[in-house]
Amino acid sequence: MKSLILCLFCLISSFCFSQQIEEFKNVKNYYNHHRVLINNEFQKKYRTEPNVASKDAIKKDFLLFMKKMDSIENVALIGALLKVKNLEDLNKIQTKTSTAENQSDMVTTTDKAADYPGGINALRQEVANLFIPMECMPKKKP
Repeated sequence: MKSLILCLFCLISSFCFSQQIEEFKNVKNYYNHHRVLINNEFQKKYRTEPNVASKDAIKKDFLLFMKKMDSIENVALIGALLKVKNLEDLNKIQTKTSTAENQSDMVTTTDKAADYPGGINALRQEVANLFIPMECMPKKKP
């Protein structure tokens, strides 16, 4: 039963990391590696120190250092998030631009000028009728 739960846990955890973008994985791996190195160095220093007061000072320094490391990692993760978001927005803009270019290629051009039946004055009258209500128009004499 325990081995089944362990296998399920490993399987589920592998899917959790598959959703992360490579930028976030790189930042997380980089800071985890440095965190392990720093932890090892502080442990070596802590073990070799015979004085209890010095051990407490080393422990406080370690906690302070890890807090600063967390804040630096958070800034790096925000930077990765901004980079990913900017790249996604840029891809959207490039996609819109490429579809607009494709649509402009489809527009046909004609050599003949567009004529409105009844002439340009009739067209102006139609446009004016759209904007001005009929009640405001002067009445034509029969």
